[in-house]
Amino acid sequence: MKKVKTAWAEAKKMMASVDKFLEALIYFDKDNLLLENKAKVRNFTGPPEAPNPEFNYAAIKSKSFAAAGLCDWVVNVLIYHDIYLDVAPKRALLLEAEDKLAAVGGLRKANEGGGARDVAATALAALA
Repeated sequence: MKKVKTAWAEAKKMMASVDKFLEALIYFDKDNLLLENKAKVRNFTGPPEAPNPEFNYAAIKSKSFAAAGLCDWVVNVLIYHDIYLDVAPKRALLLEAEDKLAAVGGLRKANEGGGARDVAATALAALA
């Protein structure tokens, strides 16, 4: 993910082409949000357990409907990323378990016709 300048002039340039800006929001790489950038944004949004009451859809809507939508998008990207960071290691463990299960299934087919003890011993060896 590339770093961008955060000055208002740079933001206006980025939003000048509505189509490109909307596309950037749609395809934003929310899985790989830089933690340093996330920390800077949290200075405005507040932490998840105590959000800034001035940085939410309802509060911003009274000033700008478009800004309120963007504000909501920012808050939701942060929520998504928090969940993603929590779930990512669990997904990795699931993939590892599925790989082991597939290996055991393959071993079971290879051992068909053999005794149940042989199949169990092979399965335990694969899980170790």
